[in-house]
Amino acid sequence: MQTAALKQRTNSRVSNRNPSRNKSELIFIVDDDPIYRELVHSHFVTLPKAKIMTFSCGEDCLKQMHRKPSLVLLDYDLEPNKLNGVEVLTEIKANYPDTEVVILSGWDDVSVVVSSMRMGAADYVVKNESALISLKTRALHLFKRNALQRKVDEDKSFRQIIVTFIAIIAVFSMFLYILMNYK
Repeated sequence: MQTAALKQRTNSRVSNRNPSRNKSELIFIVDDDPIYRELVHSHFVTLPKAKIMTFSCGEDCLKQMHRKPSLVLLDYDLEPNKLNGVEVLTEIKANYPDTEVVILSGWDDVSVVVSSMRMGAADYVVKNESALISLKTRALHLFKRNALQRKVDEDKSFRQIIVTFIAIIAVFSMFLYILMNYK
């Protein structure tokens, strides 16, 4: 009974220990190994503005892609008889091309790295001693880039509002001028 509850809790869990007024970044962790999935989750849950969802299979991840995660950490070799990492990557990139996907693998095979990158993976990280540091660094860079992009978008919106306001004032001024000079 306890193991079923633990499995349910770790298979599709959402964490947000660091709420912030700023937009939080959603990260999906997809790995069929519950120990590794929990290890990555525990490492990422400390990130500021990070909301983490974990999945034991690619199908569950794909069902939640409407949430538009910023980053998907995707195991290359998911369990048999289900979608593998390459198939999940293909689906994500076809439907959510702006989502960054980092492939995780225990295999340090150049041909797998190259094919993953050609299919749209942003990075390929081998599951070794430095993997968690590499993944966290990648996520922090992504967060900074997204924050800068939001700032640029806000500045563009503000400029558009100012230009619109100036145009309205100009039209109103012309209207007043015509009314004042109309006799």
